[in-house]
Amino acid sequence: MEERRVRTTHRSVVVRREWVRCVIRTVPALITAVLLLAGCQQQQEKAPNEKMARLLAAENAEMRQQMVARQAENEALRQKHAKELQQRDKELAKCKGCIAELQKDLEEGIAERVRGVTAAVVDENARLRQEVESLKAEIVRLKTEQSQALTTTEGQP
Repeated sequence: MEERRVRTTHRSVVVRREWVRCVIRTVPALITAVLLLAGCQQQQEKAPNEKMARLLAAENAEMRQQMVARQAENEALRQKHAKELQQRDKELAKCKGCIAELQKDLEEGIAERVRGVTAAVVDENARLRQEVESLKAEIVRLKTEQSQALTTTEGQP
């Protein structure tokens, strides 16, 4: 159960990692495309008036600020993601250690039970062998007594 939860958590971390990578690749490309389009439009106009130039300059400055903000956000997300991955790795290592410890305890418990059962069976077997030997000796004694009794009764008139 723990391993399934760790796998699911690991998958969600991988999905987040892929999403962050996608955002990191897409945002600079979009900003570059907007900047290029703004630059191309400016070149196409033969004589842009001063008001339009100011608007474009303000827009470019705003886009640069947005780009810097997005880059800072991306870096923060990377750091946060890296910390989360480190924590998940620590948790995973801890869980693996617990699993190994539990497996070892389980194996030791089974071995102890087997030793206990084996010892009991060996003791019972030894007791039964002694009982069989004593019963055999009693059978021999009884047969001897019976044959002696028969010979004594046959010899008497």
